Amino acid sequence: MPDLYQTVTNKIISQLERTDLGQWTTPWHRNSEMPRSGDGRPYRGVNILVLWSAAIERNYTSPVWATYKQWAKHKCQVRRGERAEMVVFYKKMLSYNIDTQKDEERLMARAFFVFNSEQVDGYQEPVPQALDITERVIQAEDYFHNITDAEVRHGGNRAYYSPTHDFISLPEYASFKDAHSYYSTLGHEHIHWTGHDSRLHRNLESSRFGDEAYAFEELIAELGAAFLCAQLGLANEPRLDHAQYLASWLSVMHSDKKAIFTAASKAQKAVAFLYGEKEEVEEPATDTAIDQGRRITQRTPGSNARWNAAGRFQALHRQPRRYYDEDTRTTERLGIAVLWLHPGGIAGRHQCAV
Repeated sequence: MPDLYQTVTNKIISQLERTDLGQWTTPWHRNSEMPRSGDGRPYRGVNILVLWSAAIERNYTSPVWATYKQWAKHKCQVRRGERAEMVVFYKKMLSYNIDTQKDEERLMARAFFVFNSEQVDGYQEPVPQALDITERVIQAEDYFHNITDAEVRHGGNRAYYSPTHDFISLPEYASFKDAHSYYSTLGHEHIHWTGHDSRLHRNLESSRFGDEAYAFEELIAELGAAFLCAQLGLANEPRLDHAQYLASWLSVMHSDKKAIFTAASKAQKAVAFLYGEKEEVEEPATDTAIDQGRRITQRTPGSNARWNAAGRFQALHRQPRRYYDEDTRTTERLGIAVLWLHPGGIAGRHQCAV
């Protein structure tokens, strides 16, 4: 079974390794519209990066993506031979912590596959009421003006956030080439501002990123600014001074397959904080048991309970706990009888071993 985290990380790495450092344009600089489902729900976190990257690779202009079944629901047909794009969703599960002997709620990543609206027949994309550039700038101005807790100072020749004194500093508005440049930079610094101890308390220095913590915080701010600009309808202006972090980002991603998931999740959470929303944390579990064995102790709600997060099995009788192995897609516990439903629809009774 392909490693979901590694597959997604490899896609992002591939895009970044093709980045032109002279112009410094990454997948999040070349898209200005948030990917959304056929029902209009926006994709979140790392899925935004995956779908932006896919759109660049395949020259899609539509931001609408949906599964085969979702397209069928809209009476659309995916054309024969079209290739789907893998994205990720998180499912809440209770896991039994052997050390604390308590149930703990975890978010486990699962893959599903989507097609762009340009890969289907029968879809008529609604024409949104688009704001002109002046209206979008006014919208951005109002948005940042309403973040009253953030102190923004103007002056000097560089943009930065001071965590020690908790303020944002920007050059004067006239120093920027246009409004997009100004507000994308302001958004970037506001993402940094959310990480303060009194707000989201990111504190990356004590995390697993260690010496790369500063560069990783810049990645979070880059992604957060891109998400924010997409929501405001603004172009995300590249900052050439951030090209220096590319090597560090690639180093972290090569060594930690879950790093980009964590960065995108923290960026999404920062944007939600700025909007005054409570964002559901969608970060991969990093405990030793799951990292090494990718095994989770799952409590079932009762007899004949179904759990089809990845392997789609049905318990024939009540058991308080069972172990699930993602690699083999089998449960492992002595005496548990399950009806195994293979993806191809072939069912078989299986007596699990110890």
